[in-house]
Amino acid sequence: MDENKPPEEPIVTPEPDPVPAPEPAPEPAPAPPSAASQAMSSMMADAPKGGPVPFSAPPDPSVPAEEKTQAMLSWVLMFFVSFISPLIFFLISTDKPFVKRHAATGLAMAITGLCIGIGMFVVGIILALAGPLALLVIPLWGIISLAMLAVLIMGIIAANAGSRFDPPVISKIRDAIFKV
Repeated sequence: MDENKPPEEPIVTPEPDPVPAPEPAPEPAPAPPSAASQAMSSMMADAPKGGPVPFSAPPDPSVPAEEKTQAMLSWVLMFFVSFISPLIFFLISTDKPFVKRHAATGLAMAITGLCIGIGMFVVGIILALAGPLALLVIPLWGIISLAMLAVLIMGIIAANAGSRFDPPVISKIRDAIFKV
């Protein structure tokens, strides 16, 4: 056999069989809503839709960035100086209704918090006369403080987005006192 001579029959390699693509796994059926999610959705049914936080309206694109910043500052500074910050912004923003409304909401929240604090102090004093029942006021005070902190944070987010913010109780007090 000559090494330089090609073989008479060509060597044929078999084609590999095509492998079928794997079928996707079926998606599980969605879980039925839990009682907690149903309760939350029923609570939120009364809130205006479309805003960045509950109880806020959709953002208004016509609100200038300067007014958004001032409204947000009136909320943020409440962390440090309580009612003084929204009072200052309420008094100086006569020609800026967006800032005035957010400042009035902050003032109404500060007034509400002051009234609740005084009421809880009086109840604590009365319960102190009855013995250790006064200790019941402490967890209640903590819960109310956390709720007010949550409203404060929601006010900051709504002001930054350019949305009207109307928390349930505070907005009624704001409308009664400040008429904005």
